Amino acid sequence: PAVSPAVSQALSVGPWAMVAILIPALRSVVVTYDGWYGSIYMAEETVDAARTVPRAMMGCAVLVMLLYVLINIGFLHALSLPALAASKLPAADVARLLFPKGADLFVTAVSFGTILSLINAVFLGAPRILYALGRDGLLGRGTARVSESGTPRSALCITSLTVALFVLSGTLDQLIALAAVLFMLNYVSAYLALVRLRRTSPDSERPFRALGYPWSTALVLAGSVAFLMAAVSEDLRSGVAALFLILCAIPVYKLMGRSS
Repeated sequence: PAVSPAVSQALSVGPWAMVAILIPALRSVVVTYDGWYGSIYMAEETVDAARTVPRAMMGCAVLVMLLYVLINIGFLHALSLPALAASKLPAADVARLLFPKGADLFVTAVSFGTILSLINAVFLGAPRILYALGRDGLLGRGTARVSESGTPRSALCITSLTVALFVLSGTLDQLIALAAVLFMLNYVSAYLALVRLRRTSPDSERPFRALGYPWSTALVLAGSVAFLMAAVSEDLRSGVAALFLILCAIPVYKLMGRSS
């Protein structure tokens, strides 16, 4: 069968050039799907968390995948690959082709409106982490205080300031590159912790099952490490920035341990 010019060019650039092409796209995918585990932050407030949380995590991940696949099938049907690659907002371009004048502006507004759901997820999860740290005596007691309506205002303010600082620190592409490295480091540490805890505490109660362990864990761990190495080699700046943030967190962690 005939091979398209785009595919022939991709195959001829060599493995390292392919990595340089794929990693920026994969970074966006990682950041897009990250949050599939967000329900764990609400586990304390969930009835029958051992059953509900895994279902929420897997169900939401599958639903998001189906939505993205269907949306991309629609984009590919309406736009050519060159047009799709050059588009800054494919949804608006597709609307411009299919619907009356002004539809692209409507889709653009809807697309920006969806950012509110991301903001909502961040402000539901992050303050709960700070609140839990404060409640356990690992952070200032002020972060464990809540308003009359139950809102952890101090934790919410810290989260808001941190988000604002990150937004002002660079471009969206830079933040995505940094977030992808940090997210992947989080994944790698979680998988390694799972292996270690299975060996050091084999008799501990485990309300959550790790299906396919140890092969499933080994597979995703290998993939995460490979992506992390490729992402850092392709964008050393993001790797250095992630390492700097982790190094800054170490003394904070030590101080938290002493105060507990």
